[in-house]
Amino acid sequence: MIIWINGAYGVGKSALAKAMNYEIKDSFIFDVEAVGNAIRDNMPKAFWHDTFEDYPLWCEVCYKLLKHLDFVYKGVILVPMTIIKINSYNEIIRRLLDDGIIVKHIILNASKDIIHNRIIERGEEEDCWCMQHIDNCLEGIKSLNNDITINSDNKSPGELKNEIIILLEL
Repeated sequence: MIIWINGAYGVGKSALAKAMNYEIKDSFIFDVEAVGNAIRDNMPKAFWHDTFEDYPLWCEVCYKLLKHLDFVYKGVILVPMTIIKINSYNEIIRRLLDDGIIVKHIILNASKDIIHNRIIERGEEEDCWCMQHIDNCLEGIKSLNNDITINSDNKSPGELKNEIIILLEL
């Protein structure tokens, strides 16, 4: 099973994935940012994009790696990563689902103020990249509303973990 944890930058995806990884035996955190960094960092800067979603190769590599991992690893694969474009969703998650792979796509929602405060609390500046993209994330995620949506306002990663474990019957 793959659990894709989606939401705006700063909503708590990575903290939730870590809490779930600690709790769920035989779980693994798949680092899709490392995949994106490897692709971007091995291209001339003239070809760099603002987000990993703008690299078709990123979608393809994530899809193939997750498909392979699901085949060889029988534990739970946790994927904390923001995707806001329907094309990225279709090229990764929808393709995995079409292949018969169990993918639970969880969208963490929070108010803009909560997200802002969480980004500041983790030590980032007011004008950082994440702050500049909050509105874009919140708007883009609305197009993916056919999945499991959980409000994370005023909830700790542990509380969210417990809610998801009960919801998914893990």
